[in-house]
Amino acid sequence: MSKEKIVKKQAREALKGNTLPIIAGMLLSALVFVMLQNIMYVLMIAFDAIDLESERMNAGSDLPYFLVLTGTIIAGVLLSPFINGMYKAAANAVIKRENDITDLFCFFRGFRRYLKTLLVNLTVFLLYAVTVSSVNALLKTFADPGDIIRGLASGVAGFLAYALFMHYPLCLYAVDDSRSAGRYMFGYIGFSFRHFWALIKLIFSMLGWILLCFFVVPVLYVGPYALCAAINSAYWLKEADDEKSRGNIQQNYTGYTQQYR
Repeated sequence: MSKEKIVKKQAREALKGNTLPIIAGMLLSALVFVMLQNIMYVLMIAFDAIDLESERMNAGSDLPYFLVLTGTIIAGVLLSPFINGMYKAAANAVIKRENDITDLFCFFRGFRRYLKTLLVNLTVFLLYAVTVSSVNALLKTFADPGDIIRGLASGVAGFLAYALFMHYPLCLYAVDDSRSAGRYMFGYIGFSFRHFWALIKLIFSMLGWILLCFFVVPVLYVGPYALCAAINSAYWLKEADDEKSRGNIQQNYTGYTQQYR
C-alpha cells in the first residue's frame, strides 16, 4: 500500500464522528471572509472610494481607499485564528480521534497564545502575498503575456507560495503549537522544500475528489477529508524527520504508518 493510500485511509478513519466541527470551521472561516469583503465594499462605496462599474479606485480617493483596505486586512488578521482552529479540529481528529466545536476557538484562549498565532499567520500570509505580487509585477514589467497566461502564472505562483510558506507551517502549528513562533514562521521553509513532492503526490492522489468540488456540495465532505489527509501526512513526515535527526535512520515513513493500516 502506497504512503498516500495509508494517509488517506487514516484520514477517513479520523473523520468518523469528527466531521461536523471541521465543517463548522470551514463555514465559519468562509463567513468571516465574506463578511469582511462585504463590509469593505460598503465602506468603499460610502466614502466614494471606488467606481461601481469598474471597481477601480476613484481619482483623489487614495486616503479613504487605503484606510478601508488597511482596516479590512487588519480585521482579517485579527480574526484569522479561526482558520487555525479549523486546522486544530482536523489535527485532533487525526491524532486523538476526537474533536469538539470548541477547538475552533482554542487559539483565542490566552493572550500570549493569541498574539503568537497572529504573528505566525501574518508572517506566512505576507510571504504568500509577496511571492504572488512579485510574480505579477515581473509579468507586467518584462512582458504582456495576456490575461490567460498571466492568470495561469499567478495561479502557479499562488500554489507554490502556499506549498512552500503556508501549508506545512499551518498544519504543524495545529498539531503542536508549543515551539517558538519563529519556528513556524521561517523554520519549516526547508521542511516544505524537502517534502514538496510529498504534497504534490497527495494532491494528485485526491484529484478526483477535488474535481468533484465543482458541484459545490461535495466540498462538505472533500474539505474535511483533504484537510485531515494533509495534516496526517505533515504529522508523519515530521515524525520521520525527527527520528532521522535522532539517528534512527532505519525507521521510515512507511514504518511509522504500518501500525495504523
